[in-house]
Parts: sequence; C-alpha cells; structure tokens
Amino acid sequence: MSTTTKRSDQTSSVRTPHQTVPAPHIPLPVSPTTRRDDVGVSQEQVKETIRDLHVQNHSPMAWHQMNNVILLSTCALAYLTWNSPAWMLTPLVWLVTGHFMHMKPLAFHDMAHGTWHPNSRKNEMMGLFVGTIIMVPLSVYRYAHSRHHAYMSTEKDPELWPFVDTSKPRWARLLAACLEISLGYFYTPFLFLRSVLVAEKIPEVNRRRLAGEYALIIASWSAALTAVTYLGMWEAFLVSFMGPLLVAGSYQTLNKYTEHMGLFGNCVLSGTRSVDDKRQLGKLFSKSIQYVDHHGAHHRYARIPHYNLPAATPYVYDEKTFEEAPIYPTYRAAFFDMLKTLPNPRVGSQWKESQ
Repeated sequence: MSTTTKRSDQTSSVRTPHQTVPAPHIPLPVSPTTRRDDVGVSQEQVKETIRDLHVQNHSPMAWHQMNNVILLSTCALAYLTWNSPAWMLTPLVWLVTGHFMHMKPLAFHDMAHGTWHPNSRKNEMMGLFVGTIIMVPLSVYRYAHSRHHAYMSTEKDPELWPFVDTSKPRWARLLAACLEISLGYFYTPFLFLRSVLVAEKIPEVNRRRLAGEYALIIASWSAALTAVTYLGMWEAFLVSFMGPLLVAGSYQTLNKYTEHMGLFGNCVLSGTRSVDDKRQLGKLFSKSIQYVDHHGAHHRYARIPHYNLPAATPYVYDEKTFEEAPIYPTYRAAFFDMLKTLPNPRVGSQWKESQ
C-alpha cells in the first residue's frame, strides 16, 4: 500500500464567509479524557458546531500589538544588559525574547491558511511582511504547507524531509535535525526553497509570484544590512535582533518536532501530538503559541481559526483515535515524549512498513 496517498481525513480548506456568528451551540470544556464518544450529542449537532467554529469572528491585532510592545522592550533590554556589568544575562534575555519572536512565524502559519485576520487583504499583507523577515515567501510557505497537510508524514511531505524518507541514513537525519534545531532561522528558508525546487509542477502565475517575493526578500534584507553598515550599528543589530531571532528559529523547530517527530501513525490524528493543559498558565502558553498545540484539531480542520481550536478538539477524537493518539496533559509531556525519539529522528508509517 502506498504511503504517499493523499490524506482523505481532512476537510476542505475553502474559505468561509467573514461574518460574525453566535458562539458555538455546544461549548464543551476540553479535558485530557474528553473525546467525541463522550460528548453525547448527535452528528448533526457536531456538524453544526464545527461549521460555527470555522467562522472568523474577531481580529488578533490587539494581542499581537501587545506582543510587539513586549518584543521591542526585551530587544532593548538585551542591548542594555550586553553593555552593562550584567552582560552575562543577555542570553537569558534572548531566551525570553525568542518566545515573543516565535509568535511571528506562528502567526505567519495562520496567515498562510488565511485564518489570521478576517480581512483577507490585511491577512495577505501581513503575510508578505512577516515572510520577508523570516526569509520565506508567503506563496512558497503556502505551497509547501498545503502539501504538508495533504501528504502529512509521507515521503511527499516537504516540511518533514528528510525524516519521512526511509532511504536517508540515520547520520544524515541526525545532521539535519542538529542543523534545524541550532540554525533553524537559516535552515527553514532552505527547507521551503527545496520544496519548490523539487516540485513536479508549479503553475506559471505562481512561479512569477514566488520569484517576486524572493526578489522582495533579497532587496529588503540588502537595504537593511546596508543601513546597518552605514550607521555602524552591527553590534546593536546582532545583540538586539539576530540573537533572539536565532533562538526563535530553534523554538520553531522544536515546536514542529513536538507536533510530529517520532510518530508513525497513518492518519492526521495518530501522526500529531495534541496538548490540553487545564492550568491557567498552560492555557496562557497555548494562547501565546496560537493554540497550535491543539495540532490534531488543526490538521483535521485546517480552516478553523486558531482561537477556536481548543473548542474543536473534543469533537475530533473518537474512541479509536483517542487510543492511538492520546491528548497530552501538558506541553512539557508532549515535548519530552518527542525528545526521546531524536536519537533516531523518523516520521511516518512508512518506517514501520520498511522494517
């Protein structure tokens, strides 16, 4: 049986109308033991609720503006500590700043899905802006990520290469994992560039757009680095911006690995880790990473806005999938479950079939 068969258990990613609707009809508290069989509602009620959860009914701008204020403040703090007797604290500031920088590629993920902002034009413009900073064109990310959803954890999944390729030796996969974790900010653009270079066919109109976006990235970064050189601000640039950016790249990689690494399921739920932390701190952390830790629900319903994913989770898992893909009670539990698989980094059911 081919492992590259397109996933059939996903819903369409067709856009839903941008309109405000009442809250879902059956709001349920999600818990690590809640699954669809325990809901006790009809299939029609479930479908109605899922339809409601697809609607984008508010803008995340206020939350992200608050993130921007904290981000800029901690960037300034990094430079201040670097130029003070407490310079040894700078790496600790980078670790904190990196989290708030990591929120940008997470938002970029939602922009690619068209679910970050109800206004499609704002969604697209912000996607172009963030994509320029992280050196991944929005159109390229959208292409590769759509294939990640369609062929998740198979040999055709470009985001999880080379860990999905059974022909790649262990040392090569370990090297890729080390590079992606330590230099994720630079490795990730390479990974997405590779996705279009090995693509079987990309429509000409899309090729022109992605070429234009790469040109924008090159021009923008050339102008920025020229300005930094002219103003003699390399120290401030490296300490306040590049240091946290490298940390954010590592966070992004580790988050992606937490979602998929070491899982050998043959469907979107058994191939993802989902987290439902009932603690207030856990909920706040989940919000800060765009609720992407509810990853099974996201893969099952890719067009549900991130803020509705916790409410969607109980409707996604039935008894069979719950046993194959348990929901972790904390992000830490999911992270350490992933960590033990890194000595032999692999993803996908094809690894079981190749043995």
